Amino acid sequence: MFFFCPESPSWLYLFKKDKEGARAALEKLRRNSDLSFELDEYHKQEVQMTSAAQVSVTDMFTSYRTRPLIVACIMHCSQQLSGVNAVIFYSTSIFRTAGLAHNDAQYATLSLGGIMILMTFVCMVLVDKLGRRTLHLSGLAGCMVSLISLTVFLTVEKENPGLTWSCLCIASVGVFIISFNVGPGSIPWFYTSELFEPNSARWAVSISIAVNWLCNFAVGVSFLHLQVSGINQSDISNTTYYTHYLLYTLLTIHTTYYTHYLLYTTYYIHYLL
Repeated sequence: MFFFCPESPSWLYLFKKDKEGARAALEKLRRNSDLSFELDEYHKQEVQMTSAAQVSVTDMFTSYRTRPLIVACIMHCSQQLSGVNAVIFYSTSIFRTAGLAHNDAQYATLSLGGIMILMTFVCMVLVDKLGRRTLHLSGLAGCMVSLISLTVFLTVEKENPGLTWSCLCIASVGVFIISFNVGPGSIPWFYTSELFEPNSARWAVSISIAVNWLCNFAVGVSFLHLQVSGINQSDISNTTYYTHYLLYTLLTIHTTYYTHYLLYTTYYIHYLL
């Protein structure tokens, strides 16, 4: 499928100076003959890039770009350190611990995938109406509350099995998945490029995604270590949730410093940061 995808119009226009190629790519992507607005925006960015100095990777750590880069990296950390991998990897075991039969637990796990897809579309609708900061903070708060609730409900259900506690455990997992996809699951991927001017955005995106995968690797290694240590899956879940909602508290405090820009231009964001 990727062989049939056109090249990035902005890359063709701004970096390859291929204006006709950019127009052709836009026509293929937009299916619209009126591309004047987007081409004008590319032209404005080209003028800004021409007047701006070239940016190297070291400049990202030694200039005013450092602070927004830290914001971008911590946003990506919040995605991987959220506990989402624990919920997805151990969801069937969590549902079994909550009292569901094996087949019902598997169906409940499959339903989580459907919720993730649905809430991604919901985020697309809300992100420009409510703003990036509001959605991300709301998602972090929802994840933290649901992790605390799940830990409590699993503990109580283990001591006093009952349908009520099982339903509350399942509801907590559902709230976590919804909160994750509304906030940290979606927003970091596009927010980073919005924090930087075109001549430094590519470095910022590359660095922040590297941090994302580094956190993913760290989480994977830590889970494997817990398994090898002989801890049963219920204890893995509880340990994971206690750790992650503490991390979420720190991440939520940090994200209160987001620029609530919604209608601001990229360069005004840099002024605020």
